[in-house]
Amino acid sequence: MRETSVLENMTTKTLSREDALVQTERILRQLMRSGVSEAELIRQFLTFKRGLPFITLDRACTVGDGIERIQPNDESRLLSLCTKAIAAGRVMKFVPASGAATRMFKSLITLNERPELTIATLQLGANEGNADDIFGVKFFQNIYQFAFFSSLQHVMQANGYDIYVFLAEGKYAKILEYLLTERGLNYAHLPKGLIEFHSYSDATGNFTRTPIEEHLVEALEYTKDTQQSTQHGGAIARVHFTISPEHREAVEYHIATVRGRNEAATATLDIRFSQQKQSTDTVAVTSENEPFLSDDGLHFRPAGHGALLENLNDLQADIVFIKNIDNVVPDRIKSETYRFKRLLCGYLVELQNAVFKYLWVLESGSVSENVLQEILDFARWRLYIELHKTVEEYTPQELQDFLFVKLNRPLRVCGMVKNEGEPGGGPFFVRESDGTTSLQIVETAQIDRNKSEQNRILEQSTHFNPVDLVCGVRNYKGIPFNLLHYRNQNTGFISVKSKDGQELKALELPGLWNGSMAEWNTVFVEVPSSTFHPVKTVNDLLRAEHQTDKHTPFLSFYSEIIMNLETTVSGKVCIVKVQDKRLDAKVAIQFKEKMSELINADNWFLVLDLSNVDFIDSSGLGAIVTSLKILGRRGDLVIAGVKSDVMMMFSLTRMDRVFRIFPTATEAVTALT
Repeated sequence: MRETSVLENMTTKTLSREDALVQTERILRQLMRSGVSEAELIRQFLTFKRGLPFITLDRACTVGDGIERIQPNDESRLLSLCTKAIAAGRVMKFVPASGAATRMFKSLITLNERPELTIATLQLGANEGNADDIFGVKFFQNIYQFAFFSSLQHVMQANGYDIYVFLAEGKYAKILEYLLTERGLNYAHLPKGLIEFHSYSDATGNFTRTPIEEHLVEALEYTKDTQQSTQHGGAIARVHFTISPEHREAVEYHIATVRGRNEAATATLDIRFSQQKQSTDTVAVTSENEPFLSDDGLHFRPAGHGALLENLNDLQADIVFIKNIDNVVPDRIKSETYRFKRLLCGYLVELQNAVFKYLWVLESGSVSENVLQEILDFARWRLYIELHKTVEEYTPQELQDFLFVKLNRPLRVCGMVKNEGEPGGGPFFVRESDGTTSLQIVETAQIDRNKSEQNRILEQSTHFNPVDLVCGVRNYKGIPFNLLHYRNQNTGFISVKSKDGQELKALELPGLWNGSMAEWNTVFVEVPSSTFHPVKTVNDLLRAEHQTDKHTPFLSFYSEIIMNLETTVSGKVCIVKVQDKRLDAKVAIQFKEKMSELINADNWFLVLDLSNVDFIDSSGLGAIVTSLKILGRRGDLVIAGVKSDVMMMFSLTRMDRVFRIFPTATEAVTALT
């Protein structure tokens, strides 16, 4: 009765009795459809009113104190343990993949909303320090290097547009329209897992892979068993994606088109899907902590990746690899990732073997003093489990019971990367309410930044969480844990959002690898930064790790275009005359290569004669700047014969302040000599 009265008070405030009754009935029908209980609803409201406590950091985890480092002489043993677990069909891969690519294209979406978008407006904004313009300049200067360039070119061509013409003229609005909206690739509204990330070439021709396909390739490498048979007599590799319902059809269609080129005759992919449950959505409130009401009644919002704990729990799995959708790399650098995935798995299996052995001993009730001490030492030094009081204050039975409860819980081994400025939570010893400490992955938002001591500990952090987890989710009897029993409900997040122009407060459940696993046994293991290459923005795909070795996907589009340069030598000066009318994206790469060859042949004083050039775009300008950087301090590069339109581009980009510019090549040679 008390809960119902609280609910009525919250939802009927300021309304007449009749209207309040109608609203209450609407909300109750809504709750019945959603699966959210009134008790859970009230708990969420009370959480808003009381707030969520900050985490109390005790100290940062470092190598030797909370973070383990795998030694070379241990690798073969750990790899063998992993191989046996995989062969037995114990392992699967879990990939949270429901996130939209909106954030990945955030700056481009902002640029696409402008009434005018040209190379000139971008360069002006970039020179003024506008972050979106700087981002846009980099994007368009390197657009050919994106794996999706071919698809973008083809979809524009199908609608009567030549992307090269728009690039050459520096008119970018139409390109973004076909990249971001449903007129073309619709990338701003797709899940990140369906964006073309990497380019490949083999005997069959050129092709690209999305993050989803890269995860399928990984699954075949380190989850493929040898003891399970399919209808074709082969092994099985298991992978589970969490996806949003609106994208399920597109994801399933994509997988159907690509799985055939990855599955071998001896292996089959077992691909499963789930979506975030509606019952995990959380209620929103106003800034005064009153219910935020919409036409349907209460306003519910997805509760963040912590809600995926229920999806993970439903798998009833054994050993689970967890990795974010965007942390994938091309085949050429996958080997290191594979090796450390297996090492983390072997580390977990070795710990599991010891834990399970000790739990059977503890369950038997016949534990000698020496064995009890052995178990205690293992708990302390391998799992960082602390006692609530001194050993002497426990009776032998109390100590056995304590150790049994502490050891009999889910286990996770988390790869940790040295902190080099990437976003992500960090590994810390956290002070619990009972005075003990535990190993936790902590986000900055969970820390009270007004306390200098907490800031000091935060700044001492040496590693961060790349979301590279291997989880053991069955107990010593082979029974799956109920993972919902091992989370800390007080470690969620309250954030400020908006709907229809009105501010609201939203509640996120404890993060999947944060509070949702707070009561797990946790071990941190250092892994190299080479295993972590996330793509948070589209320009991250320009990093060397996401590019092919020597060839980029755009080469085939302009390889037949020859860059015409005429070179003459006058004393120590090399005059490079561009014979083409345009120095643009189609020839920029060739220009850079030819200039690099000249410089590396000890031509250190160069005059670039642009007297034939009528048009230059950002790629051409970038190629000239790159040439100057290649030259370095060994000599000088000056410009000659610049026509008025080209000179305007030099002025807009402030390149006239970087290069000396002369009316003729003769005057430039005189200046250099």
